[in-house]
Amino acid sequence: MVQFFVGPGVSSSRFNIAFSNTAGNVGGSDSLNEWLTGISIKAGSITKLTRNIDLFLTYQFTQYNSIAGVQMEPLSEDTLRGSYKPNVNTVLIGFKVHPSDEITKDT
Repeated sequence: MVQFFVGPGVSSSRFNIAFSNTAGNVGGSDSLNEWLTGISIKAGSITKLTRNIDLFLTYQFTQYNSIAGVQMEPLSEDTLRGSYKPNVNTVLIGFKVHPSDEITKDT
């Protein structure tokens, strides 16, 4: 028997965006480290392999809030701007093990 599920979710992840050097490696280099919160939708299926083991297959799409960065290039004094809105696609495969219904005790 296969069961299907769909549901919403909220997650928080740390994003590290490294800016490249500009102006022939003389320009500013920096990185932008931020914790972003995202809203996701998850869908998947559960299949019983044995009496005690289930197999999960899950797909999750998450869209995080946007992040922006600004840098000044030292030679030309131009402003470099970047805006990012990460989307993450995740596929998970897993097993769920149920303990035995019977508890045995050695005496």
